[in-house]
Amino acid sequence: MENLKLYIKRMIMVYKKCVQRICFSIIESPFVFFCYTFLKGSTSLTDEHLVYEMYDIMKKEAVPVSLDRHVFFINFTQFGRQFPTYINLIRHPVDKIISRSTDKEVRKDYFYKCLVSKRNGCNFKNGQPYELSIPYFCGHDKLCMILNNDWALQRAKQNVAKYYPVVGVLEELNATLEVFENTIPYFFKGVQKLYQKEFLHLQNNRKKADVPKMVIQQLEDTLINEIEFYEWIKSRLFRQLQILYGEHHNH
Repeated sequence: MENLKLYIKRMIMVYKKCVQRICFSIIESPFVFFCYTFLKGSTSLTDEHLVYEMYDIMKKEAVPVSLDRHVFFINFTQFGRQFPTYINLIRHPVDKIISRSTDKEVRKDYFYKCLVSKRNGCNFKNGQPYELSIPYFCGHDKLCMILNNDWALQRAKQNVAKYYPVVGVLEELNATLEVFENTIPYFFKGVQKLYQKEFLHLQNNRKKADVPKMVIQQLEDTLINEIEFYEWIKSRLFRQLQILYGEHHNH
């Protein structure tokens, strides 16, 4: 049992829904990945089956495990199990919505038409179910899926504060990687140098969609709690960075 606890403390669960592909390329890279196993999984398992599957994986693997899975926050103690180490990385909610179509050649009026239509991808309404960042951090309560629900926002913040040593921000990737490397060095030692050497050019070459300002403003006016959550995560990240700088200065 003690060996199992050791594996759990070194295990990371990553929620792929909230992160850009480039970040997973970094995590999967052999340079960072020399001392643990990276696993991707399906999304069809129930919470209980997922928890037990993860424990089976940890028993079988000879090294610590990093698991990439599309799931909402799970309270492992409900199943009599110790928590793994949760991490995540989010981006600004408006940019996240827009990016869903940047890989497609869409007309400039695409988002305007989408907003005034009933498409789920960009037509957000207060009190209606939706899927961006807060639901994944909040969990499985029905209220977690409701747009601009204050209880869901607070629950998401509580879960992050209690269970996530680091939640990064895509728009602040340098700060994110520095906090990852210093907070969880077992998994992320060398990740900053890796990013500068292998992936920085990919980030610099990203193209932004040509979206009307009216569309952006409407999304910002609608996604009030999502934006508050994003800004709260970003503030937390920079507080962690300041603490690291203070520790380095003291040494």
